[in-house]
This record gives sequence, structure tokens and C-alpha cells, in this order.
Amino acid sequence: VIWYEADEYCRRVGKRLPTEWEWEKAAKGGTTTKFYWGDSEIMSDVYAWYYENSGSKTHPVGQKNPNAYGLYDMLGNVWEWTSSDYGSKNKVLRGGSWSDYPNLLRSSVRLWYLPAHRLNYGIGFRCADGILR
Repeated sequence: VIWYEADEYCRRVGKRLPTEWEWEKAAKGGTTTKFYWGDSEIMSDVYAWYYENSGSKTHPVGQKNPNAYGLYDMLGNVWEWTSSDYGSKNKVLRGGSWSDYPNLLRSSVRLWYLPAHRLNYGIGFRCADGILR
């Protein structure tokens, strides 16, 4: 999905894409560690889809353990569009995907692409409520 499609969908359902800072707060689930399950990649299999366990494909949400806020697949599975800009033309993606190694699944990792860019290996999104917090 490209950024414009994700943004349009969220608006149609009365919501919006989260900022990257909202996304990161949600992904961390109240923790201060590298991953929402701790500082080690060892628990990645329990919480995330990534290169070694994904079978090279996206999976339905909710098959791995959630973070402390009850949110599933915040890290791994698909990179997620945010509403935040990077430079004058790019939008920020967060979360890592099924094609990445666990070190890229850290809550702090970010990518940026043109909003019309479509990757072949997992870009998605989630909507936030309309109130900016």
C-alpha cells in the first residue's frame, strides 16, 4: 500500500495515520528497552514476524504476543506508514517487516520513502483516533 492509499483509508473511517512519535510510544508499550519484550533479540520469535520465521510473507495480525498495551505486530510483519515527513518529499515508516533481521525490529528504527513508493516486501499501516495526543 502506498502512503496516499493508507491516508485516504484512515480519513474515510474517521481516523488518521499516527505521527511517528505516537507510533513509537504505542510500539514501546511503556517500556524503555530496545524491543517491547526487552533488550535481547532472543524473544523475537514470540513477538514478531521477521526474516527467519516468516516464510517470506506477511501474516494476519495477532498471531504473535502483543506488547504491554495489547497491540499486536507493532514490530515485524510490515513496515507501517506514519503521517510524519522526512525532508520535503518523504514520509516515515516504522516497525520493520517480515523480510528484516531482528536488529531492525527495534522501536527506534525508521525508514523514509516517497509517499507513492510501493515496496514488494511489506508496507502497511494502522489508523489512530482523530485526537492528536
